[in-house]
Amino acid sequence: MAELSGICFLIYHCCVKSCCAYTGPFKSLEKCPYCGEDCYSSTGSARHIFEYIPLAPHFLSFFSNLRLLEKLSYWAEYKYDSDTIGDVFDGLHYQNLLRQEVTIDGIPCGHHFFSDPWDIAFGIMHDGFQIYKHACGSSASCTPIIALNFNIDQLEHTHLPNVIPIYLIPGPKAPQDLNSFIQPLIDECKQLVAGIHAFDSCRDEGFVLHAYLISAHSDMHVMKHLLCLKGHNGICPCHMCKIQAIRDVTGGGMTYYAPLCQPHQHGLPASSWDPRCLPYRKQECYQGELEEIKSASTKKQSKELSQRHGLNGECSLLEIPSLQWAVTFPHDFMHLMFENHFKNKIHMWSGNYKGLSSGQEDYKIEMAVWEQIGHETAGSVPLIPSTFSHALPNIAIELQYYTAKDLCFWLLHIGPYVLKNQLGHKYYRHFMKLN
Repeated sequence: MAELSGICFLIYHCCVKSCCAYTGPFKSLEKCPYCGEDCYSSTGSARHIFEYIPLAPHFLSFFSNLRLLEKLSYWAEYKYDSDTIGDVFDGLHYQNLLRQEVTIDGIPCGHHFFSDPWDIAFGIMHDGFQIYKHACGSSASCTPIIALNFNIDQLEHTHLPNVIPIYLIPGPKAPQDLNSFIQPLIDECKQLVAGIHAFDSCRDEGFVLHAYLISAHSDMHVMKHLLCLKGHNGICPCHMCKIQAIRDVTGGGMTYYAPLCQPHQHGLPASSWDPRCLPYRKQECYQGELEEIKSASTKKQSKELSQRHGLNGECSLLEIPSLQWAVTFPHDFMHLMFENHFKNKIHMWSGNYKGLSSGQEDYKIEMAVWEQIGHETAGSVPLIPSTFSHALPNIAIELQYYTAKDLCFWLLHIGPYVLKNQLGHKYYRHFMKLN
């Protein structure tokens, strides 16, 4: 396959427990800095490897495929509308890039972002997953990273034939140092920003191809590792805004949480945050906070500043000139809404939300009714065209097997009918507004 396609993978060594990859500052190590495991066996061979599939051959192959060339014209023909967000090209980040000269590691490259008709915009998606539904004795997992070609119509760029695999970080657990695994990607993205020689078979001419990574997508837990954040346990937990988290000091609580209206603590005035006007984090602010942490006079002071700013270190991805702090790492709607909020709603309706009762309200659905809803959901599958959804599990007893796509379909197309006259009136009305 590699010979036919011209796409060959590159092999890198990594920790046997997938703590880190031996790239960048770890390249010359003989033991893992996290778990202490040896890098090499007694025979001198690497104990664990991962394979990186370069992006450049993928992009070069686009221009020898007339069908793909036609699809790539979507970007060149896209009409910008300042009043509408129809695609990533209407976003503020992309529009700002159009006015900027490309600079790599402080050195100007002599061209602007997206100044050539062959330029490619792409994003990466990253998340870990458990390989088996029922893991035997261990939580076997792995972490893939894929790329999406934004030059193709947004209705098609997530289709399987258009998804570009980059690599799969092996298990058995999630990596502790994600930056070390993505270093090969960072190095190649810099090359693609500077430009590589290519040939357009349609125009029968050579050109310099530039490809720009303009966004990175993952859930908030993985985003924490991508951006080297403290995450939800930090005083400043969000990578986009400066909202401050607190903990219940008087009650001995150790977990930080971020309410919009904070309670009084130790005589200090309570803080409040307007969700429509949050103080956003900016690139220069991020750089200043990093410098403040690095220039701390003691380890204790450095640790306190790191906790206050919510930063564990410097994000390696920001070496890529087309990426910018906060604006190019959007929040993930799928996990926030379908995998969390909507599942919580279903747990509340069925009376299984963290052991809480419904109190004096009437949103709880009787168990017998909920079981009937589950049977009707599973029984509806033969009547639903496969274009809309694949087989839906019984939502009453198999909610854990529902994907985000399943939940989306159920909440949009089945929920309005099976919940009518079962939820309290005001809760059903609220659900329909959300729908």
